Amino acid sequence: MSRLKTLRSLIIIVLVLISFFYVGFHIPEIHEKSPLTAETTPTSWLSGWQYRKSHTIKGSTVGTLTEYQMKFYIYYGDYGPKYFMSVLHEGYCEATVYAVVGDCLYWGHNYGGGFDGAERYGRIYKTNLTTLNTTTLYTGERRAAWQGFYLNGNVYAVGEEHDTEGVMRSAVYIINTTDDSVTAVLHPNTGDCNEFVGVDHNSTHIVVGERVIGGVTTGSNWPNGGGVWAIPISTITDTATWQRTYEDPDHYEWFNIAYFNNKWYAVLGACNTTGAWKVLSSSDLVNWNTELNYTTQNYGNDFRACMIKCDSKLVVLAPVAATGTIHMFVFDGSTWTDYDLGLAESYNGRLRGMWDEANSKLIVFIANYDSPRKHKVYKVNLDGTELKLIASNLDGGVSHTYSDAGSMLDYNGDKFYAVAYAMGTSKNGGFYKLYTNDEENVVLLHEKCQPDFDDIRFTDSDGTTLLSYWVEEKIDNERAIIWVKIPSIPPSPETTTIYIYYGNTAVTSASDGSATFPLWFDDFDDDTIPTEYVKVNGSETLSESSSILYIETNAKNVPQGVYINITTPDNIRIIAKGRESTSASDTSENKQFGLYGRYTNTSYTYMLRVIDNDGVPERVKRLSKFVAGSVTHLEEKESGVNTAPGEWFVFDLRYYQSIVNATIRKEGWSTVELSGTDTELTSGKVGLMVGWTDFTWSFEFDWVALAKYVDP
Repeated sequence: MSRLKTLRSLIIIVLVLISFFYVGFHIPEIHEKSPLTAETTPTSWLSGWQYRKSHTIKGSTVGTLTEYQMKFYIYYGDYGPKYFMSVLHEGYCEATVYAVVGDCLYWGHNYGGGFDGAERYGRIYKTNLTTLNTTTLYTGERRAAWQGFYLNGNVYAVGEEHDTEGVMRSAVYIINTTDDSVTAVLHPNTGDCNEFVGVDHNSTHIVVGERVIGGVTTGSNWPNGGGVWAIPISTITDTATWQRTYEDPDHYEWFNIAYFNNKWYAVLGACNTTGAWKVLSSSDLVNWNTELNYTTQNYGNDFRACMIKCDSKLVVLAPVAATGTIHMFVFDGSTWTDYDLGLAESYNGRLRGMWDEANSKLIVFIANYDSPRKHKVYKVNLDGTELKLIASNLDGGVSHTYSDAGSMLDYNGDKFYAVAYAMGTSKNGGFYKLYTNDEENVVLLHEKCQPDFDDIRFTDSDGTTLLSYWVEEKIDNERAIIWVKIPSIPPSPETTTIYIYYGNTAVTSASDGSATFPLWFDDFDDDTIPTEYVKVNGSETLSESSSILYIETNAKNVPQGVYINITTPDNIRIIAKGRESTSASDTSENKQFGLYGRYTNTSYTYMLRVIDNDGVPERVKRLSKFVAGSVTHLEEKESGVNTAPGEWFVFDLRYYQSIVNATIRKEGWSTVELSGTDTELTSGKVGLMVGWTDFTWSFEFDWVALAKYVDP
């Protein structure tokens, strides 16, 4: 018996040691899209690292590739690529989304201070989310609609529009998703102060709330504003059946309305620097009770609240002057619970929220509406825990989110919200595509790596052979863009596996651009101009210091820069980071900068460039080809990804056979995609393009790299 007890004790000790060794040293976390199998699991583990993920790389359609560079998006936390980026559409002053129906996004842009000509038009669009083709469905003079929803084959949007006599009227838009016809119903007895903002429905009635600030009130029977309307859906085109059931005695704006647990709820605000707000509820739309009352507070800034339906709970995000912070109020149907998020925001701003049902998280958007408009994104549990910053310092404010009081718009796992930039002539509102799930070349590290990503390593399929990598860009505690040199990619349909290791506090970064990009890499860190850099015009002044290449133009209105005089494959990508010099003296001057591809001379080349004409902020992004001096623009966009001297752009020009693709990404991850096809230019050099300046002008480049490229 004694022997048996001893044996049993030894077995337990061994099992404990094995468990400790496994848990303490080898804790694999497997990428959901590329799980380890018995065939691919290596027996070795990179010593010193706690975690790793496998990543499956699809085979190439053109055969085996060797030493091929791939870009990875690494996220410090739990959320995958670009909850906040990947521009779907842009170039509009104030953009709002209404609904996703099938594979189509229905949305609009509001008129904004005359940016679209003297008539100041607003429009309704449909964008196919597969092809990204956009169709204009409706145009109205001074049309604006902030919120909408989908119901029984129709998309409904609410707002305002001029009638034929130029009087602003409250408006409801009915978009038939079968034939894409749009019916605009304008109420004959309303003015601008009664335009519709907040909206929700209970399947039989649309309930809308009024705005309280605006322009003329000609023809209005309700000049004070702040009313709520019940509109029967069955008779929606007959405005005589619309009922104005209540007017708020404080004349607050109805930011959001929610039909929740068979009752109507709304959050209203003063729209002034007190930041005053309140929550009302009603069963009959005539009698309204106060649920939360912050009407006597003085927050010191015009910070506006919002309401979001989150499954079985209702949430209000709002400023509280007593703490000087943003609070989250959660209602379970009987009790409101107040959570101080501890976010001190002292500017004129907007709060928006969206419910991520798949991950049971509230996504919080906080927008600074002072100039320049910026926003940031958080996630938080509904009990106030695990508040995490996802992204910050993103361009633009955030316009009214999708109705149903704040749900995200879903399409194949993608999620959308609207971004409204500065108004006036900026012409640069847009939509951003959001994701909540992993996708190809995206890695989520769940806060288990070093906050500065220094412990990230990549290995071959054996789990221990280190791969060269280079960190293009990173924001500590948020995200990083990392390029990895893959030794070999098999032909399709075969695949190969690499491993991403993380969780080692004892190491520093091993980022190495030269090893990752053997064709060419230069981060200008040696204060020496390489002999391979050949001046395009011959008059340029080149200098290198503090890890920056300076190119000064000395000729007017001609392309300049340098080409790299090395032998390269015909199919290649060139990536570089550049900007106008911060020492620029005349912001009204014309100038262009970007990349050359398949360059023979300035009469035979591709050019990817940002074009600034007379300092106007709406920079044209253009992908062009020059043949015998004649220019063809493969694609160009006048977009909201603006710049000024000192703001960095990352240019990515890539071509494979007749396919030419390009990306211009402003630092902060706002992107413009350009593409085209061409069979005339088949080979040539690559280079850094500047020029077409009115005067002497200085440009700066931070780095340049060349990589192999195939498509697809």
